Amino acid sequence: GYASYFFDLNAAATDLAYGCAVQADGKILLAGSATTDVEGGHKIAVARLLTDGNPDPAFDGGDVVISLTGQVTGNNGQARTVAVDGQGRVLVGGTLHGTDFWTTDIGFVTRLLANGTKDETWDNGYFPGWFMDGGMTGVEAMGFDPTGRLWTTGPAQPGDTGQWRFQLMSNGGNDAGYGSINLAPHVANLLTTSPTAIAFQPDGKVLIGGWALRGTPANIAVMVVVRILGSTLQLDPAFGLGSGVVVIEDFQSSYLRSIALAPDLEIVIAGEYGPLNSEDISVIGLRPDGTTHWGDYVAFNLGGSNGDGFGGLNRMVVQSDGKIVVAAAAYTGNASNVVDVGVARLLPRMVGYDTSFGGNNTGKRSFDMPPIGPSDGNDTLKCLTLSGGKAVVAGSGHFNVQDWDFSLRRLTSDLIFADDGGLAPDTVRG
Repeated sequence: GYASYFFDLNAAATDLAYGCAVQADGKILLAGSATTDVEGGHKIAVARLLTDGNPDPAFDGGDVVISLTGQVTGNNGQARTVAVDGQGRVLVGGTLHGTDFWTTDIGFVTRLLANGTKDETWDNGYFPGWFMDGGMTGVEAMGFDPTGRLWTTGPAQPGDTGQWRFQLMSNGGNDAGYGSINLAPHVANLLTTSPTAIAFQPDGKVLIGGWALRGTPANIAVMVVVRILGSTLQLDPAFGLGSGVVVIEDFQSSYLRSIALAPDLEIVIAGEYGPLNSEDISVIGLRPDGTTHWGDYVAFNLGGSNGDGFGGLNRMVVQSDGKIVVAAAAYTGNASNVVDVGVARLLPRMVGYDTSFGGNNTGKRSFDMPPIGPSDGNDTLKCLTLSGGKAVVAGSGHFNVQDWDFSLRRLTSDLIFADDGGLAPDTVRG
């Protein structure tokens, strides 16, 4: 089943989803941005859908558009990630442009109650309902550690070239610790870098993954994983040959987009690999000490330039049985349907495709994202998660001209890999 959702706050009507999360009750949250003629051009946009794909009326009618005016000194707010805490409150993280104390892009986290209204108790003493982080340009990933603490990560400010920033927040939205990771000693000729994903070990250690771009003579991007001790916020000397940092370099550029922990506690990372618009998805397994154990590539090869997961449009999750699910946007070579989304399921440690998945013993399948039919069928893929063992893929679909809508599909986990009939069969226009 599939659904799309629009906000259409101005004539451009460009609504882009970047993050998704599934609540314990199966409701699906989508977070991103909607273009507007005020507040710097974008507003933070969040939608919550019922298990049948329709808007949840208990979430302020189905969607929340967050205006910064009267709340914080900033504009151009855009959500990048979303999470749900143990009390059902919705945490939204992303970037906005500061217009007072900070006059650059900064990170933020705002918290909504389960009904979609602002949680005024999330307050660090400056802006009720908000945590503002001037140490990073934006929150790229966030999640809860085993003790329930919220961690965020994002690129440090331009003055701190080559650094990743991480931040902990208390249950009330106060600063509970922070730090920076300088990658310059670990990546030769470092030009620019960004964290993209975060995961948590049962022992409280925190994994942050991302990429770093090297300059001459290599001129390639490399995958980077760091492990932090949750108790001291220091790099873990038991990881990465004593440094706490693992750099994975291949013959072509590699960008890490996802990180997950397998049931056997191996670390699984994934992202695009290869020349621009000719990428495959690289999936790699690391031992607990950070050394590489296994790795291979996933390709959908739908046509055209065969670019799979280009520009970061790919994600990976690990199921509780150790099977690995990979999703990516893929060029089709068809002008009337430019991009489809492919999903593959791999056996644990990537010993092969799970041939019970996808039909025809392939272990993979591709499909169009909604809105179905109009325009050129161009799709993005920005989020992949699991809901009751079913894969949920989310991103944006092209409606026409500048008009893009939030877009998602939920897929069954049975042998035929059909769309999940539990979702509304028709496109939902918000």
